[in-house]
Amino acid sequence: MPYFAITILWLIPFALVLSSYTFKEIIVKYVLVGGEQLWFLYMLFGVFLLFHFVVRNNKKIYEMLTVFGCYIIGLLLSFKGINYFQIASSLQYLLFFWIGYRLRIVMQYYC
Repeated sequence: MPYFAITILWLIPFALVLSSYTFKEIIVKYVLVGGEQLWFLYMLFGVFLLFHFVVRNNKKIYEMLTVFGCYIIGLLLSFKGINYFQIASSLQYLLFFWIGYRLRIVMQYYC
């Protein structure tokens, strides 16, 4: 995964030299939580994985219920401060990814 390569080769060495964080704090901050700049890579990977399982169902009402349920769970996890591996962000952004997917299908049908 590109995130781990960039984290190990770029972010962790700079953080060790330029910040006052301990090695354990750096691992938690950049590996578990997703860092400052590259959080979206974890989030996109999670969205693509979740989306595969949601769309595999093929029933639109179940897709919609699942996506809205994931969004609510993501919000609850965010409010609790639980966002390891960007799980809460992935659950929240899945809704917008799914809306874009459905709009693209509609646009292909009518255009």
